[in-house]
Amino acid sequence: MGREEAGEGGMSSLASAPSAALRAGLADRYVIERELGGGGMSRVFLATETALGRQVVVKVIAPELAEGVSAERFAREMKLAARLQQANIVPVLSAGDANGLPYYTMPYVRGESLRARLATSQPLPVTEAVHILRDVARALAFAHGEGVVHRDIKPENILLSGGAAVVTDFGIAKAISAARTLDAPLAGLTQTGASIGTPAYMAPEQAAGDPAVDHRADLYAWGLVAWELLAGRHPFADRATPQAMLAAQLTGTAPAVRTIRADVPAALSDLVHRCLAKEPSARPASAAELLVALDQVTTPVTATIALPRAGRPWRGITVVGLLGALLLAVTWLLGRNPVEGPEAPGPRSLAVLPFASVGGDTANAYFAEGMADELATALAKVPGLQLAGRNSANAARSQGRSPQEIGKALGVEAVLQGTVRRAGDRMRVSVELTNAESGLVMWTESYEREVRDVFAVQDEIAREIVSALRVTLGGAGSVSPAAGRGTDNLAAYDDYLRGLYFFQRRGSGVRKAVEAYQAAIAKDSGFARAWAGLGLASTSMTVYTSARADSMLPLAVAAAERALALDPNSAEAYLALGTAHAYAGRWAEAGPAFTRSIALDSTLALTRLFYGRYLWAMGRIEEATVQAAAAERLDPLAAAGPGNLALILSAGNRHEEAVAAGRRAFELDSMVLPAMTGYLHALVGAERWEEARSAARRLLSYSRDPQMLGSAAYALGRSGDTAAARALHVELVARRGEWRTALARVRAAFGVGDTALALTALEGAVEAGEPIATNVSFLDHMYDPVRQSPRFAAVIRRYGLEPEPVTVGSRR
Repeated sequence: MGREEAGEGGMSSLASAPSAALRAGLADRYVIERELGGGGMSRVFLATETALGRQVVVKVIAPELAEGVSAERFAREMKLAARLQQANIVPVLSAGDANGLPYYTMPYVRGESLRARLATSQPLPVTEAVHILRDVARALAFAHGEGVVHRDIKPENILLSGGAAVVTDFGIAKAISAARTLDAPLAGLTQTGASIGTPAYMAPEQAAGDPAVDHRADLYAWGLVAWELLAGRHPFADRATPQAMLAAQLTGTAPAVRTIRADVPAALSDLVHRCLAKEPSARPASAAELLVALDQVTTPVTATIALPRAGRPWRGITVVGLLGALLLAVTWLLGRNPVEGPEAPGPRSLAVLPFASVGGDTANAYFAEGMADELATALAKVPGLQLAGRNSANAARSQGRSPQEIGKALGVEAVLQGTVRRAGDRMRVSVELTNAESGLVMWTESYEREVRDVFAVQDEIAREIVSALRVTLGGAGSVSPAAGRGTDNLAAYDDYLRGLYFFQRRGSGVRKAVEAYQAAIAKDSGFARAWAGLGLASTSMTVYTSARADSMLPLAVAAAERALALDPNSAEAYLALGTAHAYAGRWAEAGPAFTRSIALDSTLALTRLFYGRYLWAMGRIEEATVQAAAAERLDPLAAAGPGNLALILSAGNRHEEAVAAGRRAFELDSMVLPAMTGYLHALVGAERWEEARSAARRLLSYSRDPQMLGSAAYALGRSGDTAAARALHVELVARRGEWRTALARVRAAFGVGDTALALTALEGAVEAGEPIATNVSFLDHMYDPVRQSPRFAAVIRRYGLEPEPVTVGSRR
């Protein structure tokens, strides 16, 4: 079937296997990673857009709807939906057909659907429900103003991300309907309702097949969603079939939600009831009217908070007013009473999640996350206030966990999250504060500011939180984020945030981080934090890219030393210096740098992580265990912490504890190198051969990175699958000359039981300058077969370490 025939003649037979067809049809633009699921109108896939390296969602029209759909007309109709660019709307990025499959793409939104949030069948707190409903009404008001009606508003199409609700699939139902050819079969579509909506959320005129359906059908669906949020169930939940549900939409009457739940304000109950009117003319005239009505709703709050309402003019709103309101809520939530002296409560805890970039411009994600990171950096300096680690906060948000789940996982009492929409020289910031025990949203609102005011926004938030918590910093009772930031150059700061964003993602992102930090320094050569970031990212280049240690480590040391010359009290700079020295084998300089970093900031999990690895390499197992455990405690959702702990415990013959730590790491993120190596070595040390083989094979399905191949070969060989281990060793030998393959061949050689090959590869690693700090310590039991070899002792000396006591006998 040719392209024209597939486009105009309808759905091809490829619909029966859209995954394979989609991969082939989009191979030049997207890498399809996995299927996320689907709804009534589409199958949904997660993909990476190769040109920009960003994650997107690819939605393929369901086969029963795509039959008879003209891909050309569908793409034309989707152009109307693509016009919608608003903070609460997930935009359409592209549309077309792939091997006869009509598809469209949208940004990948991290978070959960409103349906998932409602899965507990419990009503939402009124304040949280109003917040969500206001965001959906904003989306509807904008789309209706552009002439686009959704036709399928339901909890599945409302996503919760970073404290905001966003609506997806605008205009899709109409695009499918309008793109159908005249002779396309319609059987079954009315029964499922998929072409015009979903039975449980259809307006009566939709259910009746009225061709004159307009924007008021969306208002009816909004009313049903509102009723369900407030009551904890659908008003017609007892209707078991689609036909019965359609009949209820035509003739049934939902009771006033206030009769189901007494704490719902009367004005809100009346608004929902008006939206559920059977006659469109009896409903509110527009979504804008919903917003005006919501402004009149008084919701119960514990603290009295005077806030400007959404929809009123932005001009004249001050940051101080915003933050004063926020901090009243913070004060109540954390239980920090305005008392002095010994009766004051002990330390409180908070997780500051990375703010989410909304509005479809994923290129600004670094800016949103950077705002939250700066706030966390300032608050981390406040005595008595404990903050969750950055990596754990990142993981919590990316996993779409609820505030209550985050509180339990991170051991914090409150969660601060937000969204940022940046357009030109304007930014819109929405902040939400949640009690991590009850899940109650205490306060939320959105404000618009000039981008040039970003420093003021961050500084005011941090100062007012400190003031509200009645915590004193440095005897002055205040905190000055501006002093710690290190620059007043907005362009340099912008580049710094890019660097931070890319570095936190590791992998190939470290190269982009180096470039961004260098750009920041070019704009402000006195920016100490950019120099510190450059130092740490330059060292990481030797792990995540093909950059060699002899070229990167001198640059890393110089950058860290420059940072310390500018700011002698920078914990990040001492971390960068210690890490660079450790990777270069300058152990005497590395240790003091790490200890100084900890003295300046004992909460920096990354310092604890690398200091633990340093102590492990030095043979100081007990001290290394303490630091690795501290890293995991400070950043409990980061896989590197328990991964390193597993390696250290295994070397100390604490094998069952090592397996438990390795399993935690592997479950958190099986793609992090310490997680994989830690788990595999722990399983081998505990002689859990079947589990070791299984984990190694799973690892091989993820990556062919040399270090991963080496670890898998070691585990497979030791657990009895020597044939597989030999095949991996052959592959690594064929890749001889690639950076980081020598130490990988060491592991593989031990896996196949060839100690001569292992020692030769180990000597090759020394010649190549591969840092031992990034691999397995000489204390690992992998080296037991060669401990008495003079060649082994010589290698240890060449790495700058003393052979005793690890070269005498087995350490078991």
